[in-house]
Amino acid sequence: MFTKRSHGDRAGADVGSSWAVSESFYPAVDGTTTTVRAVADRLVDTDHHVLGVAPGPGLASYRGCRVARIGKPGRCEQVLVALADFGADYWRTTMARRAELGVEAPVWTPGVDTRTFSPTLRDPGIRSNWARHGEVLVGYVGGLRNRHDVRRLAELGSVRGSRLVVVGDGPQRRWLETQLPTARFLGPLDTGALATTLANLDVLVHPGLTETCCHALREAAASGVPVVAPAAGGATDVVRPMETGLLHDPRDPRGLVRALDAVVADQQRDLLGEHGRILAEWRSWEDAVDELVTDHYLPLVETSRAARTPQPPRPSRAATSRRRPDAPWTAGGRCRARRSGGRRSPR
Repeated sequence: MFTKRSHGDRAGADVGSSWAVSESFYPAVDGTTTTVRAVADRLVDTDHHVLGVAPGPGLASYRGCRVARIGKPGRCEQVLVALADFGADYWRTTMARRAELGVEAPVWTPGVDTRTFSPTLRDPGIRSNWARHGEVLVGYVGGLRNRHDVRRLAELGSVRGSRLVVVGDGPQRRWLETQLPTARFLGPLDTGALATTLANLDVLVHPGLTETCCHALREAAASGVPVVAPAAGGATDVVRPMETGLLHDPRDPRGLVRALDAVVADQQRDLLGEHGRILAEWRSWEDAVDELVTDHYLPLVETSRAARTPQPPRPSRAATSRRRPDAPWTAGGRCRARRSGGRRSPR
């Protein structure tokens, strides 16, 4: 995503038009879509003109803003054409060569929708249906793919007094269903159903070692649910050990089961979820996107603008020679003073 000056803004605001180039967007339901949607919502709410660029097929517009869809063949060229139509020559000439600017890439922390994800959605009727024998409800939310290490979920069948609830879909679903016959598989859910599901869990678990944004972990915390995850990837920025959940050693083959077993057996685990909710309220999407624009994009724009500003020509080497300003030049670059009058003249 990139932001530029809006030339039509009479107030002289530094931000007015934005491009969001994303690897996925609606109808896809994943972490990338969550981030792009939240950022676009905030930008539109603050009077930005937004263009989305994402793989097709899909929505051609979002909240009145165009979404340019691109196909697999010639993807890079299609992105450039879409940006050019939006008046993004600046992006093509400067941001496409951003590495030449020497700009560092700091880590930006996403926000969470604490109005949608809330402990108030906890429903005794849902819980009694899912945990008919009073089991502790352990949830997983995410893609059922190898890159998320989801086959490790099969280890959780050994945790006594718990029942696994799986949200998501992917190539590993069938294998997991055979390994976890008592687990409840809900498939992919929309935002409303996901918020209700999270609020009715007792603990969320995630086995992945390379997670980045960790939206599901943040949404669980906002729902008042403690989290168990490996001490690796983005989870270390979300989970505070012994405060909002547990982080286990990813090098320990039994670390995940031990950590979950400890939380399941803890009668005071609700305190972890309560503290997680308090911390989640400190980082709304509005705060996160405002910081993204102010602390990350605007400095990048200023750096890029400075790189484009023409610099005055440097004096020639001859013009910087060691001579007095009033001294005339000879062919060899030297001068000589006449004895009479003390004035300098060429030899």
